[in-house]
Amino acid sequence: MTRLTIFLALALWFSATQAEAQFPCPAGGVSVIADPDVELELCDLTTRAIDELAACSVPLQRTIQIEIVDTLPDGCVGQYYCGEDRIDLLSRDAAQRILDPDGAFSLIEPDAYFYSILVHELVHAALDGMPCPVSDCIASQEYVAYAMQMRSYSPEARATVLTRPDFDRPIAAEEINPFIFLMAPEVFIQKAWRHFSQQDDPCGFIGEVVSGAFLFDHEMP
Repeated sequence: MTRLTIFLALALWFSATQAEAQFPCPAGGVSVIADPDVELELCDLTTRAIDELAACSVPLQRTIQIEIVDTLPDGCVGQYYCGEDRIDLLSRDAAQRILDPDGAFSLIEPDAYFYSILVHELVHAALDGMPCPVSDCIASQEYVAYAMQMRSYSPEARATVLTRPDFDRPIAAEEINPFIFLMAPEVFIQKAWRHFSQQDDPCGFIGEVVSGAFLFDHEMP
């Protein structure tokens, strides 16, 4: 058997093994790669999240593969791969191990935190290819992702993240920008939620962002 034949055989075996590892969710549109004892739970959580996002003007119109992994790049608990329709999520235990004990989400119950990360990454999947007339719409995308993540929490859990009483005031759109997201993400999260919740029609406003009718991002002069 030639080396090329061996290589092709191994490639076919690997592809088949990967395909077999994918579990298609009963509701359709999603497949998961996870331990067999959590496959159905992950499917149920994903279906719930997709329905909740759609009810707030964030429809997911692509087929997604979600895999539970033990490691991600430093600081990441979830990652959507643009253009690949694929999400990696840390397992609950792995996410808790890297969670900053002094961070914004340290008091969130592990199941609620895991679900909120799933919601966050599904938003990025839904917004892959959103209209963006400038070089990058990171503030707009993260605004929607964090607003929906915060929306997924109970009021009691959300209150543990809202640690800045000085933000309990009207938040101007100019306060939602890439610089705050990159330099002070916990400030960005709180301001995003305050701004979202202050809208007359919060989910209607989200629809404006998703469609590109309103953006927080502007081209640098």
